[in-house]
Amino acid sequence: MLGGFHPGTHHEFGLTVGQAIQKGHKLGRVLGSYGMIHLETYGDKDRKANSGMARRQPHPPRPA
Repeated sequence: MLGGFHPGTHHEFGLTVGQAIQKGHKLGRVLGSYGMIHLETYGDKDRKANSGMARRQPHPPRPA
């Protein structure tokens, strides 16, 4: 999961959703107002959205 990019700018660099990338690949154009990217990794290939977590909520259990 990636955040902080202008929507659809990954296409400018020839990337498709779900494509494997390597160190040094350009991923998209960072939103100027946000100023940073947000990256989440999951083992579940079917995941389409991140899991929100409220403040002071305990962290979810780690998978075995």
